[in-house]
Amino acid sequence: MRAAVPWLPTLAIGLATAFLFLPVLIGGESFFGRDVAPFFYPMKHFLAESFDNGRFPLWNPWSAGGGPFFATLQPGVLYPGSLFLLVLPFPHSADSIVILHFVLAGAGWFVLLRHWGRSTPAATFGALAFILGGFFLSIANFLNNLQTVAWAPWLFLAWARYLTHGSAGRLAAFSALCAVAFLGGEPQLLSLILGLVLAHGLLKLGPVAPSRSRQLGSYALAGGLAIATVGVQLVPFMEFIGQSVRALPLEMSFTSSRSLEPAGLAHLFIPPPFEAGLHDFTTQYIGYRNVPWLLSVYPGVVIIAFWLRGLQGEDRRTSWFWGSLAFLGIALALGRYSPLYRVLFEFIPPFRAFRYPEKFMVLLALGLPVLSAIGFDRWREEGVTGGMTSRFLVVLLGAYGLAAGVLLGMPGLLGSLCDASAPGVLLCEDPMIAARLYRDRLVILVVVLATAWIVVRLRASGALRVESAGWALIALAALDLGLAHRSINPSAESELYTTAPWAAEVLASRRDRPDEFRFRGTPVVAAMGSTVQVRGARELSNMYLDLQTMGPNAGQLFGFLQQDGLQGVELQSVAMTHDAAINGWARDPVRYLQAMNVRYYADATAHADSMDGLIEIARHPELPIRLFEVPDPLPRAFVVSNWQLADGPGSSLQRVLETDISLREEVVLERSPVSVADDASRDVDKGLVLAATWENERVHLIAESSEPALLVLLDRWYP
Repeated sequence: MRAAVPWLPTLAIGLATAFLFLPVLIGGESFFGRDVAPFFYPMKHFLAESFDNGRFPLWNPWSAGGGPFFATLQPGVLYPGSLFLLVLPFPHSADSIVILHFVLAGAGWFVLLRHWGRSTPAATFGALAFILGGFFLSIANFLNNLQTVAWAPWLFLAWARYLTHGSAGRLAAFSALCAVAFLGGEPQLLSLILGLVLAHGLLKLGPVAPSRSRQLGSYALAGGLAIATVGVQLVPFMEFIGQSVRALPLEMSFTSSRSLEPAGLAHLFIPPPFEAGLHDFTTQYIGYRNVPWLLSVYPGVVIIAFWLRGLQGEDRRTSWFWGSLAFLGIALALGRYSPLYRVLFEFIPPFRAFRYPEKFMVLLALGLPVLSAIGFDRWREEGVTGGMTSRFLVVLLGAYGLAAGVLLGMPGLLGSLCDASAPGVLLCEDPMIAARLYRDRLVILVVVLATAWIVVRLRASGALRVESAGWALIALAALDLGLAHRSINPSAESELYTTAPWAAEVLASRRDRPDEFRFRGTPVVAAMGSTVQVRGARELSNMYLDLQTMGPNAGQLFGFLQQDGLQGVELQSVAMTHDAAINGWARDPVRYLQAMNVRYYADATAHADSMDGLIEIARHPELPIRLFEVPDPLPRAFVVSNWQLADGPGSSLQRVLETDISLREEVVLERSPVSVADDASRDVDKGLVLAATWENERVHLIAESSEPALLVLLDRWYP
């Protein structure tokens, strides 16, 4: 007989997801925050367009001067979830991918925790702790991370079921899920998750545990099958990585650039007030010097109480396994601030490839649902005493009440702390407003904790049944996390992705062929993929400004080739190109644009004022955007008869930007070209490109010359 679907957990997970994403579900909006708008959605748009046209997207000519697309892994070309791009129009299809991964993860944690013996309410509690927690909601800004991490509970479940039943079918299912998670696009986090899956089995923490030798053999077999399954994606990805900046010697300053700042540890206990800014989103009042990779690490105060109770679970080995992961994750996430991270970086070379230490917070995120669910069931077993759970709630209530009282009674305290020990922290730009926001947040947390304690005491006194009290606590935990994180993934009108921005409208009115010359919408001094940042504008205001300027990657949404931008892991050639722009600024930035086939350049900053030779052709009536024509840029394809040699792409590019080279008469190469036979019968004074047809993966050129010559294509080189 088929088991009935547990309607209360299903309803809880569905309502929690709907509460977070209501503007997207019914408000006509789409996700618009952080890397979503300038990076992932243009990528998904190109993928959707390729599917619609029946084209396999090997190469993307629209961003960063052209580059590999399929090989980068991050777009998820072979990821099953990408099929939603065929079902709904863009951007709603991309929105659905984000939202459905929350349902996927929530359902996975519920089923896994039930498999591990937790009650239905406890499993629901743990599932909500994960999908509403700061880590998982933060990585919704990074779709490849979301697409991989959402499969974590299913990977644990598939391996646990194999260990229980030992059948070939169970092992094949685990292998298939490994392949799917890899195709989601984040191999680093996947490696951590799979390491924990193996460790959990080897430590024999599940109900059934075969011998360790059998586990290792089966695990290796499943891994081999998964690698074979994804080989068609893995081989080009590894080749691509070999040409990326990650193949270079990695310095700690590079790999640890996204370390969890020590001051940010406070956000483990109190969430940042994101909703305080324009468009209900700001990072102005967070306790970091720089905007972190994870916008929130907050797990929830009710979750913390039950996590502490879970440390005292009936199986101490299980409790301490998951509890120690929390502290290990925090220690590694601190990155450059952590002695442990520095030791591992120094003495374990493979560890250096793990970029962004904040990603190690996944260890805490994976332990939270397990321990909080264990703690929830321990509370259910406490009977009328109220036990340790009540004590933990009282301690937390006292601590949060004291903090709220201090901010209420001493409103200038935060400003004094900023002056004394926290200069440069973002919230210290306006400590009085920050103090008010955090005071209000603390009051809410005090109310939540007090209500949770009352529920626990009512259950202990017999006034509430355990089931009713349990679902009340689940609702309180969800309310706390929902209020804390409802603005962490901001959205804006969906039409922003489908209505041509100002820069695109101006360019369309000029009736040039958009496939012959490139456009740049980022200040030349900006690093690769950077968005426009105007002083006084914050977050979504700057992102909207960047979209109207048609900044990095946005041009491909509207059919314009872009010289700036980024698609996937950074190729060395992309990094060198952008580095040349920054370091060559004082010499001749216009020459840089000319050499890069850029005919039109939009700038929302004052940088363009220092660029002699630009021709202003349009000015936005309201925003500080100007559009310029670059005089005499190199065509996308041309013929020359003279060349020089340089050692490597960096030296070649540097030589091109020197003024003694005639851009139209000479090129700089890394190696000598094959000689072209002279054909004196042609009555042509110089080489010409007679015709050109531009497609995504194919360029068809017809050219002729009266002398040995080179046909040059200004698309990014890739072996």
